[in-house]
Amino acid sequence: MATMTSDPHLVNVPTMVGGTGAAGVRDFYANHLIGQFFPPDVEFTPVSRTCGDGRLVDELIISFTHTVKLDWMLPHVKPTGRRVKVACVLDAEEVARWPSYQQLRGSSRCPVRLS
Repeated sequence: MATMTSDPHLVNVPTMVGGTGAAGVRDFYANHLIGQFFPPDVEFTPVSRTCGDGRLVDELIISFTHTVKLDWMLPHVKPTGRRVKVACVLDAEEVARWPSYQQLRGSSRCPVRLS
């Protein structure tokens, strides 16, 4: 939370869960994300990464076996034991405040750069 803007917002568009403002984002993290982020066999497969002035966009495939409760992604769905594969786009603004962002932006790990 310390690296966020003074008025953060976080929205998982497909499920429309998240939070607005510091209290809303903190509540979302505490009650819907931490401890139920992903099952142990999660795999992240990068597709592309684009860095711009203060913005980072990652496209990736997330795969896992649905063995734990995931309210933030599958609200009201009990673990099914089935394999899940999801295409995701993560769009983070104001990342210039992240200590590692400038290193990332100047490295080969961010091959596409927008000014």
